[in-house]
Amino acid sequence: MSISSLTANPPNPRSNYYMNSLQVQSDLIANPITQSAVNILPLENGTFVYNETTNQFEGVVSGTFTPFAMGVSPTGPIGPTGPTGNAGATGSTGPTGQTGPTGNTGSTGPTGNTGNTGLAGPTGNTGPSGTTGNTGPNGSTGPINTSGQQLISSHILGATAATITFSAIPQTYNNLRLVIQTYSDVAGINANSVSAQYNGDTGANYYFNEIYATTSSSVGSAYSGAGQASARYGNVNQSENNPIIAAMTVDIPNYTGTIFTKASLGSSFCALYWLYCGAVWTGTAAITSITLLLDSGNFAVGSSFYLYGY
Repeated sequence: MSISSLTANPPNPRSNYYMNSLQVQSDLIANPITQSAVNILPLENGTFVYNETTNQFEGVVSGTFTPFAMGVSPTGPIGPTGPTGNAGATGSTGPTGQTGPTGNTGSTGPTGNTGNTGLAGPTGNTGPSGTTGNTGPNGSTGPINTSGQQLISSHILGATAATITFSAIPQTYNNLRLVIQTYSDVAGINANSVSAQYNGDTGANYYFNEIYATTSSSVGSAYSGAGQASARYGNVNQSENNPIIAAMTVDIPNYTGTIFTKASLGSSFCALYWLYCGAVWTGTAAITSITLLLDSGNFAVGSSFYLYGY
C-alpha cells in the first residue's frame, strides 16, 4: 500500500510519522492484510502495510519489507566500519592460574665415583664338608719286587658289570697273576664260565683244555674247545648258589714276550665244580690289556678282581 492510499484521521499533533521523507502529523489508518497478501505485493520502496499476521507495520526499504515501530524511522543500511580506536590501557594482572601437570622425569645422571671399600665382615661359619671326590687314577708302577708279586690294579664292584678290563698293563714284570672272587647274577643253581680276551682281540683265536670234577661224582671229566672267541679260565656259581662264591687264580707266564703265543693256567672252585684249565692265545704280541667276561649274565655286586705282576 502506498502513502497515497492511506486514510488520514483528524490531525493529531502528538503523532509524527515519516515515510519517504514525508512528515505526516496525523493518525494513519491502514487496512490490515495477511502475510500471504504481503508476499504477493510488488516490492516498491515506500510501500507501507499493516501485517496482521505479525501484528506490526512493515514498509519496503531497499527492496524488502522491513518491520518498524511507529514514531521511529526504520533502520537504514549499515554504514562502513569506522577506523580502529586506540588500544585501551592494560588491565590489572589476573589471579595466578592452577599449577600445570608435573613434567617428565629427566634422564638419569652419570654414575658417581665408587665409594671406599667397607670394613671386612666377620668370618662366617664353616660350611658343610663337600662330597668325596672320585677315586684318582692309579699311581705309576713301582720297581719290580723280585722277591714276590706286586699288585698292579684291582676292581671291586659296587654295581653289576658285564666285563672287567685291566688296561695299560706295565711291561716291567715277567709274569701276571689274576686272583678272582665272584659269581654270576644269572638266576639258577648251575655255573657260568669265565674267560678272557687279550689286547681287544675278539676273533676266533683262542683254544682251551680243561679237566674237572663235580661235587656229586668222584669221576673227573675233560672238555676242550678250538677257535674260540676268548681264553677259558674256569667256572663260577650262578646267583641262587649265593652266598657260596667261586674262587679262581690264573697265571700268564712271559706276558711281555713277542716270539711265542701266550698260554695261561687257571684253577677254580665253585659250588658245583673243581676245575683246572689251560688256554692259548695265538697272538705273539705282548699283553697290554685283559678283558674278563662271562658266557652269560653279569659279574655280581661285591665281586673282586686283582692283577699282580711278579
